[in-house]
Amino acid sequence: MRRNQSNRLFFLTIGLFILTLGLFTSVVFAWISQSRNASVSPFVASVKDLAIDFDFYRYNDEDTFDGSSSYTLENNTCNNTTFCYDFLENPTATAVIPQKLKPSDKLSFAITISNRSTTDTTLDLKLNGVMSLGFNQINNQIQRAFKYEVKAVKYLNNSVESADQKTLFSYANTYFVPEISNYTLIDDVSLAKQNDANSVVIIFFDLYFDPSIGSYDENNVLQNNSNAFMNQVFKIDQLLIDYED
Repeated sequence: MRRNQSNRLFFLTIGLFILTLGLFTSVVFAWISQSRNASVSPFVASVKDLAIDFDFYRYNDEDTFDGSSSYTLENNTCNNTTFCYDFLENPTATAVIPQKLKPSDKLSFAITISNRSTTDTTLDLKLNGVMSLGFNQINNQIQRAFKYEVKAVKYLNNSVESADQKTLFSYANTYFVPEISNYTLIDDVSLAKQNDANSVVIIFFDLYFDPSIGSYDENNVLQNNSNAFMNQVFKIDQLLIDYED
């Protein structure tokens, strides 16, 4: 009798151990999966209930980081070539913003947004999660040396781009500020309903590492150099397409 009880206790203990091990494994797997998904979140996102399609491009200049001087996608997208706008499918932040940039480097981007709803809509484009990594002194954060600027806004009708329409909107042409992480790139971009004229828009924008922005020395005196920026990493987590507030 005691032997049977001991056997039952033994198998119950083994069963509980297997169950606990299984639950622990499931929790660890879920945590790892969540961590991986968080680390590879796409750079471009839109609010969930926004009925749009979008394509994102970065200018491919063979890593010279000279950027674009021609703000158009007509005959200017890459097909196994360089010095053109290269379509990036679901890019991550690290794929969009190189970690090693030097003063005078420029990155050029374009995003095409198409309205897929049956109503007109108005959008904002935002840069979120802007940060400087590698330096604690606030007034020497590398982001203050980066200028963000909308270069052109064009509507696409029958595969033909309009003239630049950016003066119709409130758009950025300024510098990032230390310890502020979220910025509006452009406000109140109107999109007609699907298949109507002006239901597709292309927004071109640049990021420029301005060599004229000096850093501060240990005595908090402004210097005519970028020395304090050189070992830092400039980062942007997300380009968000949002409703007009």
